[in-house]
Amino acid sequence: MTRPSVDSSLVPLLERNARLPAGVAAGLECVGLTSERSHWRMTVPDWLVEPDGSVPAGGLGILVDAAMTSACVAAVGDRVSVVTSHLHLELLAPLRTGALMCVGQATAIGDGWALGAALVTAQDGTVLARVSMGALVFDQAQNQGPPVTRPTTGTKPGCLGMEIAQHGDQVTTHTPAHSWLANLYGGMHGGAGLLIGERTLHAAIGPTMRPIELRAVYLRPIPADGHLIESVGTIAHLGRRLGAARGEVKTPEGKPALLIDATYVAPRIDD
Repeated sequence: MTRPSVDSSLVPLLERNARLPAGVAAGLECVGLTSERSHWRMTVPDWLVEPDGSVPAGGLGILVDAAMTSACVAAVGDRVSVVTSHLHLELLAPLRTGALMCVGQATAIGDGWALGAALVTAQDGTVLARVSMGALVFDQAQNQGPPVTRPTTGTKPGCLGMEIAQHGDQVTTHTPAHSWLANLYGGMHGGAGLLIGERTLHAAIGPTMRPIELRAVYLRPIPADGHLIESVGTIAHLGRRLGAARGEVKTPEGKPALLIDATYVAPRIDD
């Protein structure tokens, strides 16, 4: 592992991120962190790889969320807490195994909010995704679930354990709220929520369509306490070339925690 290039004032932030359970599980490594730029690498773990060798679009969630929240905290000041309010991913190419890079920066800072933008690239520099993010800024951390303990380095958590039930154009999934996918505040990491929502929409729309856009809005935290997270995905449109789906990831009480929309394209079909 290479030593990251980090501004000395941001070392405490880097040390906190090193304890992030979801980051350990996703193979995250900080490459560089300054008040102007946040640079992270994800060595894609086996549990995020599909049988055909591809990486699901939602698999970018932990990488981009960690990179851009770090960028916003670094820009605002290390003595604050940043909670993602929305993510927008434009997917330019299919994702494959290996190392994925994300370089992000804060683009605007307001009174209690921040915006950021990032690019995700492959090892050879190919741009795979454009990302934008919004966040709420708090003076202190917001508890979201049980206390988080330091994860074991090299954790191999296995699959998500998602159970899928289909009813016409609608799919309902139930996924354990794994503690190894937690953030630092006892809740499910925002990127993990995106992954669960995206996998639910993928089950609804079918394997022949490729996502080119994901939008997620975060409404409430989900405690990482092992309960089954319910997610519902519905096909909004399914044509020959274009598809759309929308979904909802819920809290234990059944309230919407994350709203997610996706746009899909299919390979050209010659008449």
